[in-house]
Amino acid sequence: MFENIDWAQFSPGIAVGLFVGLIITSLVWFRGIMSARGMRRQKEGELGALRKELDRLQEHLHTQMKITSKGNDKLEREAEDLKKVNENLRIENSSLRQKAGRQELRQFEVYERAISKMNGRAPGFGPAWQSALAESEAEQQEAESGVVGFVRKIFRGSSTIEAPALEMHSSANGSHKPDKEESEH
Repeated sequence: MFENIDWAQFSPGIAVGLFVGLIITSLVWFRGIMSARGMRRQKEGELGALRKELDRLQEHLHTQMKITSKGNDKLEREAEDLKKVNENLRIENSSLRQKAGRQELRQFEVYERAISKMNGRAPGFGPAWQSALAESEAEQQEAESGVVGFVRKIFRGSSTIEAPALEMHSSANGSHKPDKEESEH
């Protein structure tokens, strides 16, 4: 194909034009390559910055999760401790309700009322004692279930025990004063 071409017929202007065209093409091609390298470097730099940011955010997330985990563990331990305390208080409350001293104090109050009523009544102590005891038991149950029982529980102490003792002492001397309950009936 190139054997039949007469190179002498080509003018020097075409050769110069072809040479200049090749130089311009190579310059454009070289700039394209350099531009592509610059863009690649820029993207690699951005990618490196994004990787650093991602690593920083992952570290921050890891730290935050540790803190949250420690807080949750602490709250779980506190909840368990509070459950144990609640259970201990429930058991203690249950045992205090069933304490023998409380029941004996109640029975003492019932007997004290019955004795004070018997001292004011007749000398036939046997049958009268049983009726007075039943009456006092009913009064005690009524007092424990209502507002009077609530007030009595609050003020139960030395005044409750001293009052019947004073009534027994005064009835033994013969100067019986009717109780508040007796005067209301």
